[in-house]
Amino acid sequence: SNSSCMGDTKFHIRIRQAPGGPDLLPIHTLYNQKCPVYLQIDNGYFYGFVYFRQVKDISLPRGYFQKSVIIISRFPFINLFSEVVSLVAPEFFDHGLNSVEAACHDIDQWAPPIPGDTLNLPIIGTVLQVQVPCDSAKSNSGGGPLNVATVL
Repeated sequence: SNSSCMGDTKFHIRIRQAPGGPDLLPIHTLYNQKCPVYLQIDNGYFYGFVYFRQVKDISLPRGYFQKSVIIISRFPFINLFSEVVSLVAPEFFDHGLNSVEAACHDIDQWAPPIPGDTLNLPIIGTVLQVQVPCDSAKSNSGGGPLNVATVL
């Protein structure tokens, strides 16, 4: 345990896929043609969005409760998936695996992202309104990849 890291911590990671992996799906190739370079899917990587919780619990052998919820995606939507993991993880910690199953069901119903379109994405009782910029929107007000998927 790391006693200096108490409470909740969020971060994201990029995970390299082994060489020779599958090619992009046709829908991903079409998506890449319409979006800014910094939002394109790279078939060499996955993105992980992590919500880690550590709290002192003397009833446990190590003295701490430690768990993480991680969302893995091909899409580098840092803002969107950071928000999603912030909604899903506390529900999981408080109510168990059923909340993760409900979130997976919600995510499975999401339409594929189309650059330039606004989407309403339901997730465990909340609706996130998001827009993926299209290629012509490269000069967004945030100055680059920080506005990955604009959560409105």
